Amino acid sequence: MSEANEPADMENKEVAVAKPEAKQIVVHDDGEFAVLLDTGRFNQTWRVARLFAASKLVPIHFQGQTESVFVMLQMAFRLKVDPFMVLQNTYMVHGRPGLEAKLLIALVNARGPFTGPIQWRLEGEGANRQCTAYATHKVTGEVCEATVTWKMVTDEGWNKDAKARDGSIIKSKWNTMADLMFRYRSAAFLARLHCPEAILGLNTADELNDIQTNGFDLEPTAPAPSVATAFPEVEVSPETIQQFNQLVDDQKPSPQDWELLDQFLGTTAQHYGVTPDRLKTGAVEDFDGFWQSFLAWAGDKRGQQGEPPEQSANETQGEKNTGQENTNDPEPKNRQKSGELQGLF
Repeated sequence: MSEANEPADMENKEVAVAKPEAKQIVVHDDGEFAVLLDTGRFNQTWRVARLFAASKLVPIHFQGQTESVFVMLQMAFRLKVDPFMVLQNTYMVHGRPGLEAKLLIALVNARGPFTGPIQWRLEGEGANRQCTAYATHKVTGEVCEATVTWKMVTDEGWNKDAKARDGSIIKSKWNTMADLMFRYRSAAFLARLHCPEAILGLNTADELNDIQTNGFDLEPTAPAPSVATAFPEVEVSPETIQQFNQLVDDQKPSPQDWELLDQFLGTTAQHYGVTPDRLKTGAVEDFDGFWQSFLAWAGDKRGQQGEPPEQSANETQGEKNTGQENTNDPEPKNRQKSGELQGLF
């Protein structure tokens, strides 16, 4: 080997040393938060979350939302209850989990500090109607109570109809089944006052909506708007379709990305009752949000098929050349959602 070639060879060796093979950090933890801190338990919980998110037997606001399901699983483990029951009886209200009142009552009856289940006492009629939830504390012997009156209902506006995100009117059940709502609300008050530890301090979905100032937003009752609602003014045109295709090309998608994109467009367009071209036109208005939604969907799709997660379509060439890839990472990349299309996918 000539001396003239030695510097180049040394430089190549230095580059190889500067880019060691990536290794996964494995953490072992048996503590209270092991599901989050222990690598093996975290990975297994992520696989379970992905299975639930792919199922049609969970509420629509958890379908395809692996991250949200993962958080709900962690909450179920903390409550020591069946994860499926938690998913079936939990709503997302303004980004916060809200329990169904019947689940809250079940948790208090099973885990609360009382000698028996919650009891109720209904009194009065009409404007004087009221309900008291009560139970006897097993340690102090005190009768713990929480009362809700009809005056409280009207003053707080619980009996007023509300408007959902899609513009539909949601009738208040206080006007049709007041006694049941009295029981639910008084039980929630009782739990909040005397045993918040039994419910991890969580609110019911109704309580979460009460503290909002921008109207009713209960996701299962008020589904995300359709594409036509999200972009009512745009018109489909060849120029817009060409613009959409160019935006996709700029992401440098792989052939498999193109196949998945066709599936994504077809499935989503059919679900929301619009044409794929209509969806493409709407996506141009907020392409970043659309593309991130597609990447999240594609990541879940590959995971369901047992395929290893691919590198991002818009990953830099320099990152691709490093050869560093952690195939054990349970979290698909590019799952951040943003923009007006966020609620659709």
